Amino acid sequence: MGAGAVLDVLDRLSDAGCHAWISGGWGVDALVGSQSRAHRDLDLGVDAADEPAAVAALESLGFVIETDCRPVRVELARPGEQWVDLHPVTF
Repeated sequence: MGAGAVLDVLDRLSDAGCHAWISGGWGVDALVGSQSRAHRDLDLGVDAADEPAAVAALESLGFVIETDCRPVRVELARPGEQWVDLHPVTF
């Protein structure tokens, strides 16, 4: 998943009022300030209260649920080998 797609996802989630935190490989790259390697997916922590809106926002970008292990994890995919792995958390 490329940097442009990551920014599209983050923008759409923000527009939907969803709070998301980047984790995994993209999270490391965000801390370093540059992309260090190719990434299969984007791992995001989301407020559990925002999870339904986050899924709807991703579906509006063409993602569909591929793996549903809620309440711990839900992975969405779209053509072009792009995945977003949502991890709902309660604060």
